[in-house]
Amino acid sequence: ESFPRAISLMAAPPPPPPPRRRHSWIDRVLWIFFLTHIPITLCIDAQCLLPRSWFPSPLVAMVDAYTVFAEDTLVQSPPVWFRSFIALELVFQLPFFVAFLVAYARGELRRIAVMSVVYGASTATTLVPILAEIAFSAASMHSKMLLVALYLPYMLFPLLLVVRATTSWMGEESAKTMTTTSSERKEK
Repeated sequence: ESFPRAISLMAAPPPPPPPRRRHSWIDRVLWIFFLTHIPITLCIDAQCLLPRSWFPSPLVAMVDAYTVFAEDTLVQSPPVWFRSFIALELVFQLPFFVAFLVAYARGELRRIAVMSVVYGASTATTLVPILAEIAFSAASMHSKMLLVALYLPYMLFPLLLVVRATTSWMGEESAKTMTTTSSERKEK
């Protein structure tokens, strides 16, 4: 009796894949943020930490022109604490950018919810001393406003990610876990 049942189980069609979750406009905005952050990290921010001889001369010249124009002394002569933030960006954040893009493409953002909260809180926290350094720098008011406008999104988007992950993605996972737990109890 068990042999025919095993055959019928093997012949049964596989269950349909779960429906892909449609992305909200917030998810799409975050996708654009991470997609654009990868080249910024590799081509601009990395120059604060790695030997500049590793970069094509047009990229080096672009960063030099930016630092003069914006009076960005953090990039021009990065202090040790700022270089340590760049090291974190290269080692921790850059792989997260890729993980986010992959999870987005697969419709599985809830799988990286906890990682999103860790990334978002960590990154937003690092922006506090950066913004304070800009506010109290000797740069002109015009340059300070420009620098705040350039750096502030790197605090706000990670905070948006924390809110999104904790209110939407983690909520889905918690609901799924509670449903599974309830159905398992009913079977016992």
